[in-house]
Amino acid sequence: WHSPYFYAYFPTAHSFPAMLADMLCGAIGCIGFSWAASPACTELETVMLDWLGKMLKLPEDFLAGTEGRGGGVIQGTASEATLIALLAARSKIIKLIQADHPDRSETDIISKLVAYSSDQAHSSVERAGLIGGVRMKKIPTNSEFSVRGAALKKVLEEDRAAGLIPFFFVQHWGQLHPVHSTASLSSALYVMQRRSGCTIDAAYAGSAFICPE
Repeated sequence: WHSPYFYAYFPTAHSFPAMLADMLCGAIGCIGFSWAASPACTELETVMLDWLGKMLKLPEDFLAGTEGRGGGVIQGTASEATLIALLAARSKIIKLIQADHPDRSETDIISKLVAYSSDQAHSSVERAGLIGGVRMKKIPTNSEFSVRGAALKKVLEEDRAAGLIPFFFVQHWGQLHPVHSTASLSSALYVMQRRSGCTIDAAYAGSAFICPE
């Protein structure tokens, strides 16, 4: 992994900041699974993720230091993060539907839920669907490996007509395979306008968004 000729997976496994972070983790030596377990650890995580959000030029609503519902949590892996995002979106859509239709059971709603990703998605995306107990449909990409809004709209409209409930879309901007975008702003905007969840898999090259260019 530390050879200068190693180009698989993540190229930043042995950076200077990573070594400092490992030293800090070893020095703190706590299990920070909740605020009650370690207030300092939790608050450090909150502050540092706000730093990252500001470096990425995210809107204020995405930050914890605001009156909104922003803020982030560090997950163990990128695969775990995709799963957590899917489960959160599933939980939210169930609550929204049951608020409008109290007679509908959670089991009935889950049986109708459909999540979407591109046909270039990492295997962890399909696995998240299996763990979450929902259908995962792959949207075909164009010659530039991008999912266009029109292609996504067509599939969503067909599924709604069939009585299914689209609720989640996984975009890929700089994931492991291939290393470029497999989503477009048009597809993201279409999903967000339809009360659906949206997450971005940028596990490989997402940090490039920090660069001004």
